[in-house]
Amino acid sequence: MIGAECGTVRFNRLSSSMVIKVDFDLAMTITAYNLYRLLALDLPAGHSHLTARTLFERMLCTGATVRLGRDTCLVTLKKKRNLPALLETLQAQEPVRIPWIGNRRIVYEGDTRS
Repeated sequence: MIGAECGTVRFNRLSSSMVIKVDFDLAMTITAYNLYRLLALDLPAGHSHLTARTLFERMLCTGATVRLGRDTCLVTLKKKRNLPALLETLQAQEPVRIPWIGNRRIVYEGDTRS
């Protein structure tokens, strides 16, 4: 309660959209952290101790070429030092079909050019 003016009491309340925004940001931060931890655990030995920032910089912050085929979505990742570890993990996963791109399955490969 902030104070009284002319016999009325004013409350200092945040708008509901502000509370939702804070809750959403917190939920997304926790979700992202847990997804990075799961990625670290799936990667070959020696990567499980890496922080989310390091995982992002070493594994995910890279360019790629995406080609849509009749039944596949081919993602060709640019060469990077840790690309073999990432590809090993991605290729060990079950093929995923994405409904919003025509139910194509995603296939990952490494770029052969430097």
